[in-house]
Amino acid sequence: MKKILIVLLAAIVSVVFGIQIGEADSGKHKHAHGEKGKHACYERSGIHRGGYIHAYIGMYKEHGKELGLSQEQADKMAAIDKECDAACNKLSEEVETAESALDALVKSDVIDMKVVGEKIKEVHDLRGKLEIAHFDLLSKAQAILTPEQREKCRKFCEKKTGKEWPMVH
Repeated sequence: MKKILIVLLAAIVSVVFGIQIGEADSGKHKHAHGEKGKHACYERSGIHRGGYIHAYIGMYKEHGKELGLSQEQADKMAAIDKECDAACNKLSEEVETAESALDALVKSDVIDMKVVGEKIKEVHDLRGKLEIAHFDLLSKAQAILTPEQREKCRKFCEKKTGKEWPMVH
């Protein structure tokens, strides 16, 4: 009966908080703009907009000419892309580490709900920081582009990701 309750609690935590128990093996979610399954942003509930944002920021690589980017714009986008790699990889790793710790807590024979609750808050805080970083980088990328370029970029992203903007939960 105790095992059933533990499994049930773990399942509830997983469903309610979007945590994929046992999913955070090292190196699985490396950063790559627009490639589903290559970045934790695609894998974790609550931050899926990050994948669209990565595709948007990386669009200069594939569609710079169609977007009509100047060399200065392309250089600025490349700098944002590099900043995005560093910021998002670091935060994604922190999210995965916290989720792994949460996984271990809910798999324990005795679940300390105070500790589990604190860990859940930590996971959500880190996810929030990651989403804020995504939107900060998106705003920087948008500031570089003209309104016409932003519209073209949005259309390229929607085609590539199969998702319309804004993406909502």
